[in-house]
Amino acid sequence: GQLSDAFLEDLSRLGKSAILFDSYEQAPPTVLAWIRNHLLAALGEGRLPGLRIAIAARKELEFHDSWEGLVAHLALGELPAEEVRNYLIVKRELVISDEVIRVILELSRGRPDLVAIFADNPEALPKDADRDRLIEIQTRGVLKKETESTRKTLQIIAIPEWFDIPLMRALLPPAPSVDQCWAAISKYSFIEPVADERWQLAQ
Repeated sequence: GQLSDAFLEDLSRLGKSAILFDSYEQAPPTVLAWIRNHLLAALGEGRLPGLRIAIAARKELEFHDSWEGLVAHLALGELPAEEVRNYLIVKRELVISDEVIRVILELSRGRPDLVAIFADNPEALPKDADRDRLIEIQTRGVLKKETESTRKTLQIIAIPEWFDIPLMRALLPPAPSVDQCWAAISKYSFIEPVADERWQLAQ
């Protein structure tokens, strides 16, 4: 509409500027549609040369290949043990033991998005440090928020006893590339090394 066009025109005149969108998934659908169809479209078309946009989201956003070189995906740094404990007990008010927190820290490696998976499923958390149960919670949470291609990758590589890059090339479809698939799954702690350049999904 005219208001949107006027706003984008004003942005184009600002020179160097930045916009941050936090908790991206929590925005109403109409706002998400405007960001993608108007703001990001104008940026991709080169109409906002001085603008930089930062989007904080739990799930990595997908962009068309034409955005290659325009988008940088950055992960949050790992949280120290005490911050993980404060987040779970103080901020999220979970009633869990130090042993459960220790295993959560081990499985999440302090990654905020993985720690949040456990916090988002308080009714499923075991009372004792049941590692298998916590791995199950983490895996289900990952599959729920990942892209379809990453979900398929995880489901396929869960079949063999172990996998390596050549086996991934043999099992996975040609697109996306094996390098892209590996980049998507290697960040997770349930991808465990079993030998040089061989891995397995934690059971």
